[in-house]
Amino acid sequence: NDGDPATRWCAKGSAMPQWWRVDLGEAHQLSSFAVSFQHPDRTYTYLIETSQDDSVYVQQVSLSGLGAVQSEAFPPGVSARYVRITITAATPLVDATGTHLSWATFFEFSVIGI
Repeated sequence: NDGDPATRWCAKGSAMPQWWRVDLGEAHQLSSFAVSFQHPDRTYTYLIETSQDDSVYVQQVSLSGLGAVQSEAFPPGVSARYVRITITAATPLVDATGTHLSWATFFEFSVIGI
């Protein structure tokens, strides 16, 4: 998003789903994406969706994983102006004080084109 690994996007609460999208300015052929989650020890379940008009979105990738940086290739031939990540679930934090709901939070989301 902004190229600064010290800043992050964070949803304002724990209600799911939560989403963030980027406008690429014009349609581009897409090859892959990477997301750098703030909490690498929590499993995030999410969708990567694309759109030409920011109105109708098409699901391209469905993932569930943990780790600081998660990446995946787009299916062949995907072209889009808008790319959206929709987090549908996140593992709660369990510590000595109890169980705490998680919300979407990541440092960077990058889209790589052909």
